[in-house]
Amino acid sequence: MSDKVSKMADMLRVGATMLSITCPQCNTPLFKYKGEVYCANCDRIVKIVKEGEDIHVEETQIASKVLVDLGSIILDKVKSLSIIMQQEKDLDNLERIIKSLILLVDLLEKVRKIGKS
Repeated sequence: MSDKVSKMADMLRVGATMLSITCPQCNTPLFKYKGEVYCANCDRIVKIVKEGEDIHVEETQIASKVLVDLGSIILDKVKSLSIIMQQEKDLDNLERIIKSLILLVDLLEKVRKIGKS
């Protein structure tokens, strides 16, 4: 018996329910166990999001990590621009830096809002 089938059989043995939808990464049937939807093959929890009649599967762990990483990247850019801004004497360059900082701060705020929802 393959490792994939063995993992799925183990899920059934512990009382998980096999769902009619599959994992978006590996197309293995998903299982519901203790209120969580789980892919036995990928060994990860997935979140089911319903929009109207369609069912979309979203990996919450990956989405959270992407938002955290994006926030870190934006903060690094803000820090870099603030250092450059301190040394810049040309007003046109300062204006471009300030506009970039405003955009980055707005983007960071949006990323943090998405992360909270």
